[in-house]
Amino acid sequence: MVKARLSNLCKSEIKTVALKSVLAYRGGLSLSTKLAELESFDDLSSLTDAEYVKFRGSLLKSGRIDSSLAPLYLLLLAEAFRFARAEQLPVQIHCGLGDDDALLEESNPLRLQPFIRALSRLAKLPKLVLLHTFPYVKEAAYLASMYEEIYFDLSLCSFLAAPALAQGIKEALAMSPYEKLLAGSDGHSQPESHFWGMFNYRSALGEALQGCQASLREKITESVLCQNASLLYRI
Repeated sequence: MVKARLSNLCKSEIKTVALKSVLAYRGGLSLSTKLAELESFDDLSSLTDAEYVKFRGSLLKSGRIDSSLAPLYLLLLAEAFRFARAEQLPVQIHCGLGDDDALLEESNPLRLQPFIRALSRLAKLPKLVLLHTFPYVKEAAYLASMYEEIYFDLSLCSFLAAPALAQGIKEALAMSPYEKLLAGSDGHSQPESHFWGMFNYRSALGEALQGCQASLREKITESVLCQNASLLYRI
């Protein structure tokens, strides 16, 4: 069932450009460390249909991944990551600020480092996009600078914390290559929210790049606002 659902993503008329995990909302990013402890990521058994139905039903009922569901979730996560790597799809992972059901401390992207390090050394890690990341911008930038497969954005900040965005971009560019930073509006529901988010992002990026040489400023702006996402998502 899980493999079939994943495979159907590539057969849809609507192009799939990425997968997304909201583990930070459902159980916390620390759960990913369990995968880092495995000796062989690819040897994990697949999630059976019965296990998937059980997991989905329990998660829909409680909204959380408790200790009894964690082993099933690890199987599901492993299956999704294997699929993403095979299909060259990035995996987006929510980090940082979110709704009340996302515990902020458990949304710190550094919680992912044991998992990232283990799979990166085995060349088993798909490209990961650390989404939103605020207020953990430095932590996300550090991971992006350390691991080839890691990218990040500040999208939620552009919509909900715009006054902090220019400083966040400065911190991001101070610690990571500009080829790893993506722009995003975090807009939803109304078209105007996308406009507002990107208006704020463009303004903040211009402020953050004041003092840069003109040619470098133009190159960074084009990369962050367009090229990085185009290359990553193959669009």
